[in-house]
Amino acid sequence: MVIHDQTSNSGLDRRNGFADWMKKNAPASPCCLQYSNSDLAKAADITKAMIAANANLAGIYGSNEASAEGVAKGIQESGKKG
Repeated sequence: MVIHDQTSNSGLDRRNGFADWMKKNAPASPCCLQYSNSDLAKAADITKAMIAANANLAGIYGSNEASAEGVAKGIQESGKKG
């Protein structure tokens, strides 16, 4: 998860909602949490680090526009597809 902040209700609700969904629907899947502070470049760097550390990574959740765009940019810059 690349969450936009850890202080707003929006950030907390999105983080907790996704974590709850994962627990119910994919309980065996590990979940990593990082905060991007709504910074696209930081979200991209976080994503590249997640990909480098997890060869079998199946997906990344970006909690707002900047985080999601940063995740997409990080995936692209890492050379991953699919």
